Amino acid sequence: MFQIKKSGKVFEMPLSDRQMFLIEQEMGIDLFVPIENTVLVKAEFLGVDLKEKLPDRVWAQEINMLAYALDQLNQVQGKKFLEEIAESTQMYPGEMLNHVLRICPMAAGITEESGVTPYYTGENLFDIMEYKRFADRKREYPQFQIAKFYFPIDVSVKEKDDEDFQDLDGAEAAVYSREVSDMIARKIRRIDSWSDWELYAHIHQDTPYTDTGFLIGRPDAEVRNGVLQGAFIVEAKHILTESEISIIKEYLDGGITDGWGESMEPAGVSHGKTLAIKLRECSDVRQQIDCELNEMEMFFEQSPLQAKYTARADGFTADFRKSREYGRDYPVWIELNYDRKTIRVPLPATEKDIQDARTILGITDAADVRTLFRSSKLKMVDKLLFANVDLEAFNRLAQEIHATDPETMYRVLENLSVDPLTPEQRIKCITMTLKSARRENSSNPAVKQV
Repeated sequence: MFQIKKSGKVFEMPLSDRQMFLIEQEMGIDLFVPIENTVLVKAEFLGVDLKEKLPDRVWAQEINMLAYALDQLNQVQGKKFLEEIAESTQMYPGEMLNHVLRICPMAAGITEESGVTPYYTGENLFDIMEYKRFADRKREYPQFQIAKFYFPIDVSVKEKDDEDFQDLDGAEAAVYSREVSDMIARKIRRIDSWSDWELYAHIHQDTPYTDTGFLIGRPDAEVRNGVLQGAFIVEAKHILTESEISIIKEYLDGGITDGWGESMEPAGVSHGKTLAIKLRECSDVRQQIDCELNEMEMFFEQSPLQAKYTARADGFTADFRKSREYGRDYPVWIELNYDRKTIRVPLPATEKDIQDARTILGITDAADVRTLFRSSKLKMVDKLLFANVDLEAFNRLAQEIHATDPETMYRVLENLSVDPLTPEQRIKCITMTLKSARRENSSNPAVKQV
């Protein structure tokens, strides 16, 4: 049994999204937001107290998934889990969750036969919990069904040496169904883990959720009757009426014309070709496609990229330490973030350190990498975001931060204005300022040296 407390209210975990939506609506308590602002009241499994191993303050959703995952273990698996963590005195919820996922991958919707081990990186919890959400919705709504809302997709292709795009008909476009599906998946995937959760607690307030049986919808592309078409795979509480379908169509069309589907960027594909697509409004609907599917096929229909988004990357180990903890050991570092994974690299660092981190993260497109400069000793540069790693500049500043005593650092930077500067300019300006101050100190015997 797991219990958490927030705003003076105690909640027993696990909870479904529907239950948490009601809590937010009736009590004004948001249990989704990714902040460790709830108190762990109780953590017990198979008669063993786990609370002493876990932090006092936790993120509700991590405990929610941990409690759910533990519920999925049979007696043998449960004993194995307890044996694995017996020697650990202090653990992060994420560490404990990864033990459970390794023993029971189905807790994240991954079958043992797949050979894939789901892994919580500290940033992909929304993905990890996708199967839980699906199972909860299917359990809570006896008439649960999956429908498809189809919409046309105009596809054009440009050959490697051509200047213009050539329009394809639906049958010709069908050979690019996987590529178009990938383009849509990249467009709808939120930029970071915070964005996954930021508005999730309020999504139930949108019209289709309140006025129809609509639960969730995911856009994709598929070949239907030999023609490439777009399709929203929609989970619904029941068979939808004509009026409900009309409301849902209007909502989904809004996402196509004024939201995620607007201005789809062309994408390179094999043999140097480039694809461009344009999405049109929903045309027709097919209900109860789930009648032809078993449960895992139903889940895969809604979440075909579950294994990709949750599988452990070779060589990657999640670091669940908070920045303040890490900063006590490494006062200056950079964070490379890619595909819901972050690796910290202490500074000064070598080019090999950076390349090793990039290899582990599986970076294929440098444009998608977020690089943060971090420092627990100098807040002026903490969390500066960079498009590229200028290791020489980072190392120079790190060396100055390490070499400058806090009193001098405060004195020379107190009135330094860096707001108009770019992150790159800030790094150089502060480096020069600290270096100049240290030179002055070294030439003045009256100034205490470090």
